[in-house]
Amino acid sequence: MPRRARAAAFASAFAAALAIIVGGLVLTGWALDIAALKSVLPGWVSMKPNTAVAFILTGMALLLARPPSTTLDSQPPTSRAQLARLFGLLAGLIGLLSLAEYAFGWNPGFDQWLFPEAA
Repeated sequence: MPRRARAAAFASAFAAALAIIVGGLVLTGWALDIAALKSVLPGWVSMKPNTAVAFILTGMALLLARPPSTTLDSQPPTSRAQLARLFGLLAGLIGLLSLAEYAFGWNPGFDQWLFPEAA
């Protein structure tokens, strides 16, 4: 594998892992009510749980969309691609619903479904 391809594969794996870790830490913060984990940086506005789920889904989609290595991956490429598309579609749906909330003044409480936020 050429050096540039290895660097690109590493960068995509790193970005995917970072998205999954950040999303997981934020969800942990919401589950355990730890304010420091609810936001990406101290003092920033807290990330909503649905956004954290979208981070995790996007990271999973990116990991599954990477070309399979010959030794590590046991799933056939077609099932990996289908799962990557499904995770990407679900993350996109979360984004579309969140956008609809802001664009149309619609408030179904979508961002409160997983963990209700105190008033």
